[in-house]
Amino acid sequence: MIEYNNFNSINMEIDKIINKYENISLDNVKEENEIKDILRHIQLDFEVIPYIPEFILTTTLLYNSEKNNNMFARGEFIIRPSVNYTLSIKKLNKSFTIINDEDFIKVFVNEVADWLKSYSCYIILEKNIIELNSEINKLLKEIEYPYDISFTLGEGIMDIDDNSIVLGLNLETILNIHKLGLFSEDDYWREKYIEKLLLVLKECNRPYDIVKVKSDITNELCIYQRKSIHKLLRKIVKRNIDFVRVGIGYVETDDLFAIIEKIPITKEESKKYRGKDCIIIDNDEPIKIEVKKNQTKIVIKYKLMPFEKKTNVLIDVPIKEFLVKWE
Repeated sequence: MIEYNNFNSINMEIDKIINKYENISLDNVKEENEIKDILRHIQLDFEVIPYIPEFILTTTLLYNSEKNNNMFARGEFIIRPSVNYTLSIKKLNKSFTIINDEDFIKVFVNEVADWLKSYSCYIILEKNIIELNSEINKLLKEIEYPYDISFTLGEGIMDIDDNSIVLGLNLETILNIHKLGLFSEDDYWREKYIEKLLLVLKECNRPYDIVKVKSDITNELCIYQRKSIHKLLRKIVKRNIDFVRVGIGYVETDDLFAIIEKIPITKEESKKYRGKDCIIIDNDEPIKIEVKKNQTKIVIKYKLMPFEKKTNVLIDVPIKEFLVKWE
C-alpha cells in the first residue's frame, strides 16, 4: 500500500516521465511491433516508479488497411487496477482512444500519467478510510453503541437504515485523516478527542442525528448539515416507492418521511417474515432472474422508519398502517 509520504514522490516521478516523452513522435514508425515496443517501454517507465501500485494496460492498434498503405490510424486502450489493488470506494477502469498524429505519444503518456496519479491518490484514501472505520468501530463496540457509523468518500449521507449510517467525507478530509486527535500519538489529545466524540454520540437518538449535532468533531469531519434530514435523504433515495417495483423508495407526507424497501423473495423465504412488521404481496411482474429463482413474492418493509420532518422524532407506526393501500 502507498503511504501518504510516498504520494508526492510518485507524482514527481510521473512528471519526469511526462517531460521525458514531451517531444517524442511516431514519425517514420510504421511497423506494429515498433509502435508496441515504444508503448511498452513507456509503460515500463511507469511500472518501475518506486511504490507505484500495480496496474493493467491493454493496447489495441488499428490500421487503415484499404488506403494509405496500411497506415496506423489509432490506438485503443484500457487501463485498470490489478486484482490486488482493486478499490471499493471508486471504480477506476478507464478506456481511451488516441488518433495517430504528431501528439500521439504525448497524449498517451498524459492519459496514463493522469490515471496513475488519481489511482495512487484513491489507494491512500481507501487506506485512510479503512483505518478510520476500524477506530470508530472499535470505540462503538467498547461503549456498546446501538448504531453502526462508518465513512466513505462522498458527501452527506451516503446510505442509511434504522441501525446504521454511512457518511461521506471529502477528499481533503480523508487525505489528512491522521491529523485528527483520534490518531494522536499523545494519549492526552487522543482521549480528549474521544471525549468530544462520545458527547456527540450521546445526542444521537437515531443514526441520522449525528449530522445535525454541531460540534468540533462534526465540523472537522465536514459532516454537519444545515439542511433538513428528509431533504438530505432525498438525495440518496430519489424515487417515490409508488414507482418502485423492486428496490428502495421514499414515502413522504406533509409531516412524515420514511424509506421503504421492496425485496423479491421465494414463498419459502416469506415464512421467516411471519409476525414481523412487513407486508407480503405477490410478485405479479417478475423479471427473468426472479422467475429463475422462483421469487414469487415481494416483501415490503421499512429501511428507515417514519420520522417527523420538523423534529426528526421517530414515529413508531406499523408499516401496514403507514402504507394503508397495501392492507
